[in-house]
This record gives sequence, structure tokens and C-alpha cells, in this order.
Amino acid sequence: MTALAQGLQAATDLLAATTPTKNPKIDWGSMPDWLAAIGALLNLVFLGTALLREIRLRRAEEGQRDQERRDLEARHARRVSVTVREGSGLRLGLEVANDGDGPIFDVVPGLDGARVRTPVTIQRIDAGQVVNAEVGSASVLRDDSGVVPTVTFTDIDGLRWVRTSGQLPVRQLTP
Repeated sequence: MTALAQGLQAATDLLAATTPTKNPKIDWGSMPDWLAAIGALLNLVFLGTALLREIRLRRAEEGQRDQERRDLEARHARRVSVTVREGSGLRLGLEVANDGDGPIFDVVPGLDGARVRTPVTIQRIDAGQVVNAEVGSASVLRDDSGVVPTVTFTDIDGLRWVRTSGQLPVRQLTP
């Protein structure tokens, strides 16, 4: 019977140890513990802020580099121009000038705002050369006020461009 009494006593002690008391005392730690915790939290906030700032700066620098690269790519395309000259009959004459440092290839003068019936392709225009081309369009016969001359070409770097008269060149990413 003593074994049974000892088992009951052990169970009672275990139950008493796990049962909360009426006035538990909470240990809030010491002042150095609190200062260390606050310092660690502020350190995380500072590191997160510094990381976000660095990400924003790198994105801005990358955007600037992309803009400079696109500007460098367009240096030759900006020196190609197209203007309207007088045409004959059903056709309108366009003048394509290449003031760049190198030749341009696969030049297709056209009209923005009008459908060209038979597009003309000029294989090559050398640097400093001006070429005249005539294009025909049904809409030119009705009203040529909305017609703006354009030229599509490939520069010496192999990049395809579309240049509308009076506007900056736009790179054509798909052929």
C-alpha cells in the first residue's frame, strides 16, 4: 500500500506544480535586457530602410544607364530625315536625307496617315546622300493635310528605326 500512497503523493505534487497560483509574479527583465531588445529592433528597422534606399538608388541608376544606352543607339537615326517634295500625278515625292556617319539600309519611305499602294524600297543610302522617292496613295488624292512623311530604315548597327517627319526616331523591335 505504500507504493500506492507514494504514487498518489507524486501525482498530487505534479498537479500542484502545474496549477497556477493566485498571485503569479511576472518577471519583466532588467533595464539592460530592455535596452538590448530595443536596440536590436531599431537596428532591424535601420537595416531595412537602408536596403530599400539602396534598391531604389540602383533602380534609378539602371534606368539612367538604359536611357543613355537608348540615346546612344539613336544617335545615327536622329540624323536621318524625310520631307515632302512635289509629286507628279497620283504620286507624292519624298526626299530622304542621311546626314549620319554611315550608310542606312533597306530604306522604305512612306506616308503616315495614308495607305501606300506600292511601297518603294531603297537598298542603301550612304552618309551625306539625299535620295528622292515617289510613293502613291489613294488618300493623298482626297486630302493630303493629314499625311505625314515617314521613313523606315536599318542603321549601321543593324537596328531598325521608324522616323516620322518632325519627330524623334522610334526603334522598331519587331520586323
